Amino acid sequence: MDDSNGDFEMVDKISSQSDTSGTSMLTNIPPPSALPTFITAPAPPNANSSKMIPSPISVGTVTKPIEKLSPPKIPEMLVTKDDHKDVTSPLPVTNQPLPPTSTSLEQPLASVSLEQKVNSKESTEMSGEGGDGWMGWIKGTVQSVGHKVAEKAKSSMDTMITTLDPQMKEFINSGGDIDIIVASDKEVKVNPIKEAFQKVFGKATVSGFASQASEIAAQPVGFEFAIQSAEERINNLRGSGKIHPQQPVVAIENFIVNFMENIWVEMGLLLLDDPWHDIILHTFTQPIPLPETFIEDLKRSTPETYNFKNSGFAKTLGQVASEHLRVHHTMWQESLTGVTRREYILMAARSLAELYRTRLPTDVI
Repeated sequence: MDDSNGDFEMVDKISSQSDTSGTSMLTNIPPPSALPTFITAPAPPNANSSKMIPSPISVGTVTKPIEKLSPPKIPEMLVTKDDHKDVTSPLPVTNQPLPPTSTSLEQPLASVSLEQKVNSKESTEMSGEGGDGWMGWIKGTVQSVGHKVAEKAKSSMDTMITTLDPQMKEFINSGGDIDIIVASDKEVKVNPIKEAFQKVFGKATVSGFASQASEIAAQPVGFEFAIQSAEERINNLRGSGKIHPQQPVVAIENFIVNFMENIWVEMGLLLLDDPWHDIILHTFTQPIPLPETFIEDLKRSTPETYNFKNSGFAKTLGQVASEHLRVHHTMWQESLTGVTRREYILMAARSLAELYRTRLPTDVI
């Protein structure tokens, strides 16, 4: 700057600044109204320093000197819970008042939870897990059709195998929990029983053992004596020790009945006795009308001294019919009516097996 003489005078600004008041320039600047609590000032100068310690800064209502800058503290966690899940949110880095925890957080969470429930219900209905959705109906239909296709394929395969080798039928259909004994070793009686029970139960083991009634006439007459003869066959077989005493047994007894004057018919009785499950069942074959000549021959062939004359005739109907029809005594039904004896027995055996199935406990079938 120039003086009164017009000469320039150099002024040491730094020196002039150092001569000013020892107070810091920060004292002329008002502090901020509010600063975050974790912000601190730099550390104070060393003792040899020529500068003064700045004035303390007032933060809110707490007044303290500026300290050495330290790392920020880990914010506390605010944990709130609703009916569905835990929500954890950090404290905001601000001096503003915190929002209320009882209203601002619970309302959005409740709406989200309701939406999740709706979505979960819709997905359950779509997937068919609840059993009411259309996907469940499709799933059940596919399973049912698949099961039927598998059963049809198995049945077709079994039919092909048994057609190529009929003896394989015995191995395919035998087994299971059903074991039936027939009180006869005649194929015309054993095979229809086996086929009927294997048809109804899927798998069944059927065997035949010879057994005869000893206290009834060779040709029983009437329902009462037919039942007595069948029971005697079963009891004689059990007493022989060939089968277990509780083994289910089927006995077949052919008898004749006089329905009215000059009308006689031949029928077959199928009696099933299962003492283990306390089951006794009866079925009958279709009646076959008999010519009068057959009955006259049966009466003539039975002497007055015959011990079992009260229960029937001394000769069997098959013996008399074979003489009149000129066929084997096991083939007279087919020769007279066109239906074999095996078919007559098979139809009655199917009914017997179905009745037996309905009477058995569910854990046996």
